[in-house]
Amino acid sequence: MFLAGVPVKSSVVLELATRVKDPELARRLEQAVKRDLIVVRIHAHERADLLKALDDAPAGLEAVRDALVEAQARQKRDEPAAENAA
Repeated sequence: MFLAGVPVKSSVVLELATRVKDPELARRLEQAVKRDLIVVRIHAHERADLLKALDDAPAGLEAVRDALVEAQARQKRDEPAAENAA
């Protein structure tokens, strides 16, 4: 399965689901594993919760944390440009 564009084992996604605070996000992660989905989209508003859950990332999730940090930095860089365009 791909999470934030990174290949991750299903067992690791289930571990992550137990660490996030948002019950809806946890449910989505669990359902993705149950349905054997290939890609799980992470919404911008879910990044902070995932990053907090990944503070002491278990093996297999370091790359996911890195991808989320990069996506968050990219979004912050792009926000001023989007505001100026409006």
